[in-house]
Amino acid sequence: MNTLKQTLGIQVPASKSLHVLITLLVVALVSISCAPHSYEIRSAEVSPEQYKELSCAELNAEMNSHLRSLQELGREIDEEAETDETQTAVGVILFWPVLFWLEGSDTPEAQEYAQIRGEVLALEHTAILKECDEAIALAKEWREKEEAMLAEMKKKKEEQQMQHTYVEE
Repeated sequence: MNTLKQTLGIQVPASKSLHVLITLLVVALVSISCAPHSYEIRSAEVSPEQYKELSCAELNAEMNSHLRSLQELGREIDEEAETDETQTAVGVILFWPVLFWLEGSDTPEAQEYAQIRGEVLALEHTAILKECDEAIALAKEWREKEEAMLAEMKKKKEEQQMQHTYVEE
């Protein structure tokens, strides 16, 4: 039987080779087949031109509306991502055909989220140019929440990797 050293250039005892290979396969499946979390979705390109005629009050109202939509849609997307992760884990372990029902990253919700996120960035750009403090503050608060969520998810992934490392040893 080939060792992982022969196939991947990694020195691993033969008894652990299969375990490592299965782990790599599971990680690959989970990362490519699951619906994305909201924080993983990139913004669509949206021109700020469409907002240049709005007053600061109108920009503020639009910003509030868009941020509410992002929050609601983001919650739905994150729930779907969690469901997909669970289905992937169950599918890999028990019943692999369930993996064909995973939605992936091109869902209509993900596309809508990307569009609204791009619109928020365009609104922020316009608010900065017009010096609309309330809309700028809303955008800043949104960015800070997103950064905190990203940091939390990064920490969670690192903890999971550490737990996995301890299990293997």
